[in-house]
Amino acid sequence: MTLPRIEVRHLSDFSERDHEQLAALSAEIDYGIPPHTWTASEDTPWRVLLWDGDRLASHVGILEREIRVGDRPLTVAGVRSVMTLPALRGRGYASMAVSLANDFVAGELPKAEFALLICLDTRVALYRRLGYALVREPTVFEQPSGPAVNPINTMVRPFRGRAWPSGRVDLCGLPW
Repeated sequence: MTLPRIEVRHLSDFSERDHEQLAALSAEIDYGIPPHTWTASEDTPWRVLLWDGDRLASHVGILEREIRVGDRPLTVAGVRSVMTLPALRGRGYASMAVSLANDFVAGELPKAEFALLICLDTRVALYRRLGYALVREPTVFEQPSGPAVNPINTMVRPFRGRAWPSGRVDLCGLPW
């Protein structure tokens, strides 16, 4: 069995084939998420790409943003668009990709004290295994019609030894 190839790439370094492979992967995913307006894909600069042979099998997007928790500003790495081809699930690809995303945040985004993601109940166990914890306070984000409360889970993972602060989470923009 050949091991998958995994890498972190900046979106600006994508070839036309990379964009085609990412679009093909995304087209296979039933996200099952609420109908909201999300941060544009092009505003997510870093991508973890896991290749099974010549096929893009798994993906994780990473962005950096200043949010507010309670009344305090906090820089986080937003983890988004975690996806694996349905036919290749169960091989640990998403775990490998999120683990590399965590390593990238720890080593390359020194301002990010936490990684933050939004996920369905069915993904909570996966992210817990990878060091994430549920946020109990509400999370709000912008929408074209005005502020909205996140109807699904918010999870965070610490990176700089600081405990997650208490208070309402404001993503200060669209969700990712």
